[in-house]
Amino acid sequence: MTRRWFRGVLLVVLAGHLTGCAWLLVGAGAAGGYAISRDSITNRFEQPPDVIYDVSRDVLHELGFVMAADDSRHRLQGTVEGARVTITITPVSAQMAELKVRARNRFLMPRITTAHTVYNAIINRLK
Repeated sequence: MTRRWFRGVLLVVLAGHLTGCAWLLVGAGAAGGYAISRDSITNRFEQPPDVIYDVSRDVLHELGFVMAADDSRHRLQGTVEGARVTITITPVSAQMAELKVRARNRFLMPRITTAHTVYNAIINRLK
């Protein structure tokens, strides 16, 4: 039984790691925690979606180059530090939205450090 359990756990861990779908949850609860994957950082903020979108657009413009901005869908694409950055703001309610910052290099490999740089700049402005 122990050997079978160990193989099952090992299979699940390896499958998650190889597909890139493994998530690391940091913090406690929905209000203070954020999720980190291989190429993105996600968090919810008690701010209107339009405010988060405007701040994100300004930060992306300052750190790099804005390639596309979709105001109606709250989605931005640009380049920062040689990586393609996608910022998506999903409204949860009128006063809460989910922010997702994703970064990949030109070979589509994850660039979590770039995503973290952009994310930190956004949250510092939202304070």
